[in-house]
Amino acid sequence: PAGEAAPAAAAAAAAAEWSDDFELESEAGVDYSLLQKELKAGNWELADNEHRRLLCELAGEEAEERKWVYFTEIAPIPVQDLQMLDKLWMTYSKGRYGFSVQKKIWKGVKCRWANFFKKIDWVQGDNNAYRKWPEEFKWEESAAEGHLPLTNALRGTQLFEAIMTHPAFDDSAQKAAIKKEQTEDNAPGSYL
Repeated sequence: PAGEAAPAAAAAAAAAEWSDDFELESEAGVDYSLLQKELKAGNWELADNEHRRLLCELAGEEAEERKWVYFTEIAPIPVQDLQMLDKLWMTYSKGRYGFSVQKKIWKGVKCRWANFFKKIDWVQGDNNAYRKWPEEFKWEESAAEGHLPLTNALRGTQLFEAIMTHPAFDDSAQKAAIKKEQTEDNAPGSYL
């Protein structure tokens, strides 16, 4: 029946959109297979721990030794690697988690940190106190959109802002390419 075709087509499209049939690529030579394994199994806390370790590895030896990343160490991280981290989170959460999800929410609240933290459920109570890590964070698929991955903001928001503004998540280049393509398609002498 025709009524069953639309839901089946939608389910097939959704499955294709979040297919995990892709290569784990890294310009920095990082192995993402453990992160992929934990995300695929729905082990959100273990995945977040591995994500943090990988971010330190990408940031360099000093970050690996101290087990956290300075905001100034984000810029040199290759675009491909930050996008791979994001793609893994996006794929296995079906679009609920990842840096690009967080950036969309951050932009949606006009880059206001207090509103952002509330929206992704990193604060609680009437006074918007930061959740205690790790016990008060939600390690489940049903947590607020953008809740994961966690990024330490206790020392300020500079690290998070460095990630949000990294070229890996800069959609202006993509928008410019689309606009150029549309302009070329509509150039004098072209046909629509």
